[in-house]
Amino acid sequence: MNVWKDSLTLKPYELPSGKVQKFPLLFIELGGPVTKEKIQLANNSVIEWMRKCKKKVMKKNDKYQWYQPVTQNQHLRTFFGAMKNMFLCEMDLDDFNFEGSIAVFLFLVWIRFT
Repeated sequence: MNVWKDSLTLKPYELPSGKVQKFPLLFIELGGPVTKEKIQLANNSVIEWMRKCKKKVMKKNDKYQWYQPVTQNQHLRTFFGAMKNMFLCEMDLDDFNFEGSIAVFLFLVWIRFT
């Protein structure tokens, strides 16, 4: 069962530029002012994404199938930058400093690589 199925349903959304385009409902819901509920939803979805985000092509000497933490961190920062520009999302990585957060998850991934 895909717990994200409804959240990934495409819905029309008017971008700040005025153009209307379809986006996953999850992105639309995370836009705007920060709330505890949005932080928890973003945290759960981003951890799921990072957990499943594996290298497309493994090189012969690759030890791990996941991206290195610095690459995952870059993906995450790019995601939040796009969310801020497109959906006026006010969350940033500073909102994720709590037990069970994406920050802790990435730290645990970093430990694997050292």
